[in-house]
Amino acid sequence: MSKRGRPSKYDPKYCDKVIEFMSQGYSKEAFAGEIDVSKDTIYEWIKVHPDFSDSIKKAETKCQKFWEDLG
Repeated sequence: MSKRGRPSKYDPKYCDKVIEFMSQGYSKEAFAGEIDVSKDTIYEWIKVHPDFSDSIKKAETKCQKFWEDLG
């Protein structure tokens, strides 16, 4: 029996978009809201899409820099 469900909303373009979005100080959870998916969807994409996982890591670093620059 194959796994069935709704098709994924994942788009490889989200890799660049999440870096840009989070570099403004937003979280990955806020990115989920921005693209109208749940935070659980973001966590799933991190697990199954290595390119997205790498982008999230870069984005988190840029987010931290944003806040440290303000401090």
